[in-house]
Amino acid sequence: MMDVPKIHAVPGRVLMDEKVELQIEGLKPGAAVTAKSFLEEKGMKFGAYANFIANSNGEVNTATSPSLGGSYTGTDAMGLYWSMVPEPGQRDGLRLMKKNVTTPYNVQISLLSGHIDPYSPNNNVQVPVAETNVERLYMADNVERIPVREGALRGMLFVPKGPGTFPGVMDLFGSGGGLIEHRAALLASRGFVVLALAYFAYEDLPDDFLDVDLAYFKEGAEWLSHHPSVTPGGIGVIGTSKGAQIALLMGVHFPQVCMSQPRLKSRQILNLPSQDFKLSSPD
Repeated sequence: MMDVPKIHAVPGRVLMDEKVELQIEGLKPGAAVTAKSFLEEKGMKFGAYANFIANSNGEVNTATSPSLGGSYTGTDAMGLYWSMVPEPGQRDGLRLMKKNVTTPYNVQISLLSGHIDPYSPNNNVQVPVAETNVERLYMADNVERIPVREGALRGMLFVPKGPGTFPGVMDLFGSGGGLIEHRAALLASRGFVVLALAYFAYEDLPDDFLDVDLAYFKEGAEWLSHHPSVTPGGIGVIGTSKGAQIALLMGVHFPQVCMSQPRLKSRQILNLPSQDFKLSSPD
């Protein structure tokens, strides 16, 4: 009886910072195959592919088998995920960013015969010889997501379920505005109480960050540091872009902040525009 190719994702449901191996079996030794990843999020389609050669046992494992061509080359268990790009035929400038953190990315994995470029117009559409799915999550099942509308504060609080208290972190993004939750959800899945704090272009907040008072972030730091689920002794702040600049200012001005982790380029630090924010009540 002839072996039928099979592909297994190990594990098949993971947090976004966890590795997934693809284990392929039932191939002929030395067989050329192509593995393709695909996901669709709110109508946006992303994908990647990699070419492999089966070993003497008729197997491929993405953690140990090198990709010989495609979206990435070399040995990388997560290559089919980080190398994803917008699929052909979509508008320019698409960026994959999770909006609804309560649902996973559902990544479809297909196995195709031969070394092919599935995006080439010269290739006919192939029926996959094997398929599987991988669910990648930002928010674990043991995390509670709570809308925050306390005083002037607007955001989302992520709290791990369970007894005791947890380290508190405020999460700030940049000049795009709105509320971005995916990093906060993942940090909470790893044991932090995280406040994803919006500060402009969200609900009834100012339309522009130039109208934001630094006292707003002081209110957020005080509220989070006194939350019953947060371990006493101070909170951390993580920020990206404009949020990183705010994180640095908070570390200077607010005693509640015991650690700030800015994520910005060196030129942004050199040009840190504290004058962009009203410093009416930093004490």
